[in-house]
Amino acid sequence: MKKFGHVLDENCGGDEILGGYPRRIVIIPTCAIKTYPVRESSPQELNDICKHTGTFEFNDERQPPIVVDVIPGSVNYKAEPQGEVGSESFKPNGSFRMKDSREADGLAKYVTNTPCVIVIPEHNEKEQFFVGSKNLPCKITANFESGTKAADTRGYTFNFEVEGSFFPKQYLASPMDIDALAEESDD
Repeated sequence: MKKFGHVLDENCGGDEILGGYPRRIVIIPTCAIKTYPVRESSPQELNDICKHTGTFEFNDERQPPIVVDVIPGSVNYKAEPQGEVGSESFKPNGSFRMKDSREADGLAKYVTNTPCVIVIPEHNEKEQFFVGSKNLPCKITANFESGTKAADTRGYTFNFEVEGSFFPKQYLASPMDIDALAEESDD
């Protein structure tokens, strides 16, 4: 019997691509952002076209980023095409869910009418992409459902969308330290 010790090459499969996204996202009110990452000016490869260099820098006197613990398997993201031939773009949108709690109640109130940027980590947690920008921020709406039976789903569904983007996903070349942000928000 042959031992399984060889490395799979690109043509033999073995990719670890999962649907959905992990349990935490970051919401940043646009008023808190002093500097945005910028698009790679001269991309050399296809991998670099949607990459943004630099990091988000924050205004000290404004609301810091909010790390949100979401219901596992509830983060959904789509970037659908829109526009006419020759002037097409993407319409990023998605949703996430939170259990019924006072924190979720507060987030629902906070994000309503607050332009934001959302940072979503990929499953490998090495890559992160962001939704929204300075000129085309992310709009978040909240919907609460109490359920009618004990087995019914109860909690908030947060929907987000951006009017338009030329990128299906905007990747951060330097991912945020979400653990450090979570610790800062706990202080």
